[in-house]
Amino acid sequence: MQIRTPRKPLFPPLLTPPVQCVAASLCLLLGGILPVTAQNRSGLASPLSSNEDSFFSGQRGAVLGQKSDMVFGQNVRGPYRLSWRKIRLYSEQVRISRQLQIRDIDYTIDEDSGVLQFTYPVSSRDYIEVVYGVDVVGAEPNSGITSSPFIWKLLQGNQSNLTLLVRPTSKSSDNAQPASYLQYTQGFQWSKSSQLSTGVFLDMHGGDWLNRGGVKIANSTQSKNAEVGFTYSRAGALFTQQDLTGLTAGQETLEIGGTFHLSKGLKLASTYRTSTELLSPEKGGGKGATTQERENSLTQTLPQNGGSVSTGRTETVVTNPNGTATTTINDTANVKGNLSKRFQANVGFESQTTLIKGSDERQYAQTASVGFLSKVLSDFTIGGDYRNQISSAGIADITALKLDGSPLKNFKEFGLHFNLENQSRPTGTSLTQNVMLDIAPYKFAKINGGIRYSSTPTG
Repeated sequence: MQIRTPRKPLFPPLLTPPVQCVAASLCLLLGGILPVTAQNRSGLASPLSSNEDSFFSGQRGAVLGQKSDMVFGQNVRGPYRLSWRKIRLYSEQVRISRQLQIRDIDYTIDEDSGVLQFTYPVSSRDYIEVVYGVDVVGAEPNSGITSSPFIWKLLQGNQSNLTLLVRPTSKSSDNAQPASYLQYTQGFQWSKSSQLSTGVFLDMHGGDWLNRGGVKIANSTQSKNAEVGFTYSRAGALFTQQDLTGLTAGQETLEIGGTFHLSKGLKLASTYRTSTELLSPEKGGGKGATTQERENSLTQTLPQNGGSVSTGRTETVVTNPNGTATTTINDTANVKGNLSKRFQANVGFESQTTLIKGSDERQYAQTASVGFLSKVLSDFTIGGDYRNQISSAGIADITALKLDGSPLKNFKEFGLHFNLENQSRPTGTSLTQNVMLDIAPYKFAKINGGIRYSSTPTG
């Protein structure tokens, strides 16, 4: 896994590591003092300023209307949860280290759940700022957001870190207790092309380190024609540092994979992954279901139009402790090409077959699709796709159309966002469409509104 290098550091390089540590600590400590704070999915909080040009800008009050969250990168793509859900459609602005991110290219967002997902891992050195709108009717605060932790850097070097974290009692629970964590990370540069990183994450509140602790070992090696690596991670069933480490509680995982450049434009990617469920003491402890996954793909880049032809197969076997097993085979094929500088088209096919051990039962589903993406103007795009699905539930036809951007070349402050999806299934036809308009008459003000419409076979 490659982590994108931050475009611009939060603290200038002229600051020494101790000064950086003090500055970061002040941000965290002030988060518990100032009345207006931004909360991330892990419960970390940072103070916000009302200065429009500030990196921390966006929040102009603690009332419904516009909110601003500060999310700490966790070396993963996501999910990153906002402090509100059912937020206003297309109202968000996402920045990483002051760099504005592009929706559906750099990230995706689910407005209903208030969850962000990036297309690349966000480094723990980066801060994610999200400004978005909420309405008096419909918007709800996300539950489970905890108070900001106190962080002490006990040891900090070029390659190693020893950190003590103390998280206060959660406001959403009456019987929750403060938790303290000890985290040690170490990096080893074997050579110019090989990097080994390790991490040990201990829970200092309650003992039972096997169930409450976690460990991660990862190695990556690059050469002229290949990138290979492996990752081993384990987090006990009672592990509570998922949002701080990216590990999954109650899971032991080993992954080996690589990408091989066979010739010019031809790339082979192969991954083997095995994951075992670790049961909590309440469930008797021990190991639960084991999942084995083999994934292979072959991609050929087209030299003439920058498109590609790819095919792949993923085989997943889930084995339960009682001996039963389910095998799922997923095959894909996709052709993508640029018909012009402003028009891209793609054709795809996907099939899925499910087999159950000891049974003649067999489930099959397939999807054929064709889509396009066109950049009509410099700041306006139109995209759409048609999908035909065949499964045991019957045949379904799905048509989607999306318009997004600023259609007026000389009036960039005007934005148009339109979504339309029509689903035709044996049970009936469903239609969903959203039309949102926004305008920024002044630098400090933005007005938006729109119409949401949906219909189902039952109403």
